[in-house]
Amino acid sequence: MQMMKNGFIADYSAMLDFCKTLEKCNPKNDLIYFYYHESTFSIFAQTVTASVMLTQNAPGGEFFGFGIESGKFLSLWKKLYPGRDIVFKVSKNSLTVSEDNISVKFPTTEVLKSYKLPEFSAVTGPEVDVLAASLSICEEAVGTSKRPYGVLVDNTGAVGRVVKLGDYSYRIRACNKFSFGNLRVVVSNDYCSTVSMLHKWSKASSSNGSLVALLISPSKVGAVLSSGVSFFMPTMHDAIPASYVYDFQLLDAIPQIPQEGRTYKFDQKRLVEVLDLVSTVVGAEESMVLVEIDGLSAASRNPVFRFSAKTSNGCEVSELVETLSSGPTDMVPFRMNKTQALTALKCYEGNLFLVDRSNSPVVVFQDEFGMDITFLLKASI
Repeated sequence: MQMMKNGFIADYSAMLDFCKTLEKCNPKNDLIYFYYHESTFSIFAQTVTASVMLTQNAPGGEFFGFGIESGKFLSLWKKLYPGRDIVFKVSKNSLTVSEDNISVKFPTTEVLKSYKLPEFSAVTGPEVDVLAASLSICEEAVGTSKRPYGVLVDNTGAVGRVVKLGDYSYRIRACNKFSFGNLRVVVSNDYCSTVSMLHKWSKASSSNGSLVALLISPSKVGAVLSSGVSFFMPTMHDAIPASYVYDFQLLDAIPQIPQEGRTYKFDQKRLVEVLDLVSTVVGAEESMVLVEIDGLSAASRNPVFRFSAKTSNGCEVSELVETLSSGPTDMVPFRMNKTQALTALKCYEGNLFLVDRSNSPVVVFQDEFGMDITFLLKASI
């Protein structure tokens, strides 16, 4: 920001980062507050849902503090553009924003004093990409459920884990233990989706602020962009059982599951294509897909899987897919929720492994490193 008498010239990119973050994680706020004191310029908006802030060092200005209507300001900023000075002129009871022949006058309110934030542990460097990707994938792969809301960040073991429990599927991603110590918190789906949006958005254009840190504390979590924008959200009640590692028979290591059971290797794209075909044909009339081994390929002698479904009025669809390696053919056929399976498997890349444990109520899908695991409930036929 460039300070001047009775106002300032806005940093377009930083303000755009602020507006996009505010719209994503705190869309129901009423007021945006502007505050300048002792060379520190800040903009913030806060509700019980989230707080969004932009803070920059900007010497040479005069003290001011006021609030303006959030919705109208966000609507205006979408119509402004980079390359020309965007001037903010502050008067006693109003703020005038102008660019070229555009001029908008906002009535102002008294400034709301900002609250003191708790102490945070910061995730920085390469850990940002790892944690942001894990939060995004777990939230997207499982989606809304009636089970405990939120996504668990568990750093209490020998590896760091991000966990999302759903109605029919469970996603668990492991990585090297994070640097913030033995902390376990549950974050909201909104936090995950906001981090995901900022992470992808910052990589899409060099003009956007990059995601430089994720902030973790027992009561609040947040994120920081290189432009000076940050946001904070409260953590959630931790209703995810501490016994999940034991319940899912996980190792406190990577790979996360022991080398046991029937294991089959697939090309992820091909498997998704097959499930998508079956799901599209039967539509909402049938929620389950039947998974069984049809035999061995004549050429490679690898197992061939059949994925099929049928509706109550007699519409039937099936497609075969060959595994990429050898494996046993004595797997007991089972059914799984097609929508949850398709949603989960789309969040993988490359080769994908299906693991069928004997007498287990779930089928396991994992990446080739054993880092990213999905458990899908299965039903007998």
